[in-house]
Amino acid sequence: MAELLKNGSIRMRNGRILWGKDVVQIIDICELNELLVPPPKVVGGFQGFGGGGGGRGAKGDPGAPGPAGATGPAGPAGPAGPPGPPGPGPDIFAATRVVSLVAGEGTDLTIDAAIAALPAEGGYIYIKEGIFPLAASLVPTNKPIVFLGSGDGTILNLGANVISAFTINFNQRYTFGRMRILGSGAAGQAAFEFAIGGSSTEAVTMEDVTVDNVETTFLVAGTDFPLVYTVNCFFRVANLASSFHWDGPGEWHAVNTVASFTGVVPRGGFANNPDLYWANSEAWVPNGGAVNFLQMDRCRIFNGTLTVGAQGSIVGDTSFDSSAVIARYIDVLVAAGAFVLTGCSFGSSSAEKVRIASTNCVVTGNSGLSVLETGIADFNIYSNNDPFFPTSTIIGPSSLVNNEGVVTVAVDTLLTGNSRTVLVNAVGAPRTISLPAAATVRRIVYTIKKIDASANVVTIDPSGAETIDGVATQLLTTQWQALRIQSDGTGWMII
Repeated sequence: MAELLKNGSIRMRNGRILWGKDVVQIIDICELNELLVPPPKVVGGFQGFGGGGGGRGAKGDPGAPGPAGATGPAGPAGPAGPPGPPGPGPDIFAATRVVSLVAGEGTDLTIDAAIAALPAEGGYIYIKEGIFPLAASLVPTNKPIVFLGSGDGTILNLGANVISAFTINFNQRYTFGRMRILGSGAAGQAAFEFAIGGSSTEAVTMEDVTVDNVETTFLVAGTDFPLVYTVNCFFRVANLASSFHWDGPGEWHAVNTVASFTGVVPRGGFANNPDLYWANSEAWVPNGGAVNFLQMDRCRIFNGTLTVGAQGSIVGDTSFDSSAVIARYIDVLVAAGAFVLTGCSFGSSSAEKVRIASTNCVVTGNSGLSVLETGIADFNIYSNNDPFFPTSTIIGPSSLVNNEGVVTVAVDTLLTGNSRTVLVNAVGAPRTISLPAAATVRRIVYTIKKIDASANVVTIDPSGAETIDGVATQLLTTQWQALRIQSDGTGWMII
């Protein structure tokens, strides 16, 4: 047993003496008990030391969480996520209006209401059959609109109102189809009026549109320059001396279009110099046909004169005729250089078919043609026109005429401008070939040849006092003998 000494140390069983802290650290619990329980023989011993600390207890439960700390700075943006599903599209039915005179059979009772109801992107306005009276002009808003009627049964009636059926105020795409516009014949009525205030680059298109009894089909205000395309349309202006199919600048592209008149007196025409691009169409122009640029193919022009003012115009395979006597069919002004006229035919209502005051023009392959050159005419080419002389007058010092034609005659003959090569058979009797006045066939070349073996003489006789190389007549006396002569405008020279 360990012994507690008086000085507070402990003597262990093995004789080891422990001091202070060592006592507590070394002794085990059993030794401590021996120390704390004094032997029975000891009376009133010293109080023992307190026991050593127990081992560490088990970990207690975690305390309640403290308050949240301050929010830290935002981190960098993450990558973009995949695109979401598309949203709902526009209401396609909002862009479709139906106009009917019967309540409940459409969306609108008037065309004006349908125009106002269309969304910003525009749309379609279907107009049912019926007579729609117009007290004021219809003005399409600044959005693309398609107006479609139900054929000639859809009638926009102007009555006696001096208005235009439609007034175009915006440079916008508008389409008109399958409808009829009806006027009363009053002056001032028009089918379509353009008042945009500047050049239009958007085309207004029309198909299967009929216009009846208005003063002007297309009326252009100020400096506007609209582009209009018509297909399978029929336009008839009123019986007014002031009626025009088109009045003002602009471009009219027409295919299978008829520009005619109401009544029995031909009316209509073009005013203020539009550009015409026409194919397979026809027009009456008794009120005048002042155009700027003209490109016309397989058309028919009646009862008037087309006056051409712009360079480079072309007219081909077109017929010109008139039920009344007119001055001419085409008038080519000074500025209209490089005019081309080919494959056209001309009626007999005008002795002078075409007047040309310009240069670098080509006139070829036309029938029933005569030409009057005036002004600064020069460098023009005329070929294979039948007939051409004697009614044509060519004054251009450099103009070329090449109306080749070969004729065989067995009687006395007065030559024309088309009798360029003349084969003379004088077997029956002497023959005389009379020349036209040199001034009427200036620069024309004739080749005259005797083709028979008889002794009969062929006499070539100039007009009046004119001569051939200073001689009054020239003679062909043997077979195959020929004479080639050219007019200098006052007489004839052998060449």
